[in-house]
Amino acid sequence: MGSPLAPSARRVSRVASRLPGTTRLRFALHGGQREKIAAGLSKPRTTKRIDKLWERIGRLKETSRGVGQHYEIELIPDAKGEKAVELRYRRKPVNGGSMSHPGVYCLRSSETDWDEETLWRTYITLTDL
Repeated sequence: MGSPLAPSARRVSRVASRLPGTTRLRFALHGGQREKIAAGLSKPRTTKRIDKLWERIGRLKETSRGVGQHYEIELIPDAKGEKAVELRYRRKPVNGGSMSHPGVYCLRSSETDWDEETLWRTYITLTDL
């Protein structure tokens, strides 16, 4: 039995799963695909209840490897306050986080005659195995 998603949706899903966390979160929040949160707010028969949307956003943040802390997300409710009519988000990097300080590598080696580039290239080659 095939997947319930259309071929184009499966392709988009595969592409999104390979994106880095930041891009994946942004892609899901405001992507033009039918299964994405922001696009679903303007279409009939999609989830618009605020509590359900916050659950989806929470799951999305969990799978984005800590990137969610760098985004401020807001759901704008309708007049009754039950359904969302708009999704707003903005990037707000947290100081000391992975977006403001991507990381530092300290490599030790017994090879004293290698320069920095040779050591780094060897390290990358060994981690790609």
